[in-house]
Amino acid sequence: MKTILLLVMLVYGLGNGLHAAPDKPAATPVAPFWIVFKAYDGDPQMTNNYKKFSYQIGAIDLRQPSDFLNLGNIIPGTRLKLLKFVFKEAYNETLKEKEDVSEITVINPANGKTAVLPLNKPVDVSALDPVSSKTTK
Repeated sequence: MKTILLLVMLVYGLGNGLHAAPDKPAATPVAPFWIVFKAYDGDPQMTNNYKKFSYQIGAIDLRQPSDFLNLGNIIPGTRLKLLKFVFKEAYNETLKEKEDVSEITVINPANGKTAVLPLNKPVDVSALDPVSSKTTK
């Protein structure tokens, strides 16, 4: 009985291994890679020349201090470049006042993918820069 069971398991196991390979290899999981847009200097209500502003960007997974960058700069340790800044305000019902919900867009020039980083909200950008996400351990 054990011999028959072993034979069936062996044949079944080999049979499953003989299926045609999929067209695409299985996707390798990419480690999350978090960055956060923490602050900016300047008054966006006084000017729309945001190129003069500095933007505080933190690469959480790189375990390094935040960097103060300008539009067009590359975030150190990544391939991501600061593309554009959009000043936004939204009314907060809890606080009963307007709050800053500005956003900065980053781009990976190598593949053209972009992501929007809302102010003070960490964003996983591993899909944009899988190379940097592999080095974050």
